[in-house]
Amino acid sequence: MKYFFTSIYLHFSVAVFSQAPVQGDPLPDRAVYLEAGGPALIYSLNVELARKFASANVQPFARLGVSLIPSIIMVPLEFGALLCRREHLELSGGLTAWFEEPLHPEDIPRIFFLRTGYRITNDNDWIFRFGIQWNMLPNDDFPNFPWPALAVGKTF
Repeated sequence: MKYFFTSIYLHFSVAVFSQAPVQGDPLPDRAVYLEAGGPALIYSLNVELARKFASANVQPFARLGVSLIPSIIMVPLEFGALLCRREHLELSGGLTAWFEEPLHPEDIPRIFFLRTGYRITNDNDWIFRFGIQWNMLPNDDFPNFPWPALAVGKTF
């Protein structure tokens, strides 16, 4: 049961990403945005890549971000799907690794997270995103906790 939801999520991701892309779809498939809260906890600058498919109701995406805080670098990596067209429900999951001075690769802390959110894209390709995620730490040093996210960016 421990890996049940992980295996369901991986099967869903493989099924969605293996579909053939649609040519000429007007929806943007790249975005850059600044996010407050979210997987990097305080803030992050993110790049997103997405694919478009014949079933225009599902658009899988991958995000990579970075957050620089004095002596700490946080790197969130996220995979998920956008559901619907212009206004999207987002379902995703991923992990955030953070690196502190001095760096010991065997002790890199990680936060695993699942996110539910909502995205609005206007006609000028600006995006506004908000959501809530459940952060899960692999050890018992900290409790698992919900965390809000708010982002503004540009699609292209």
